[in-house]
Amino acid sequence: MGEESDFYRIEAEASGNIFLEDVEEFYQDSLPTYGWERTGRFSYVLNEKYLEIIPQNNGGMLRVIFQLRSKTF
Repeated sequence: MGEESDFYRIEAEASGNIFLEDVEEFYQDSLPTYGWERTGRFSYVLNEKYLEIIPQNNGGMLRVIFQLRSKTF
């Protein structure tokens, strides 16, 4: 996890039968219930914060990076 001013980055890894579409569907369904508005396939905005979800499939290991920053960053 890194923190730099108004920028946060968190990484998570998972292995098994997890696909990029599953990640997309999960956040597409769950984040709007907390007020996040979808602005792209893996990007959301809430008030003055911008969330980017970056899934990466590396040989069966799925890594998901969450970057949260100010919209004006």
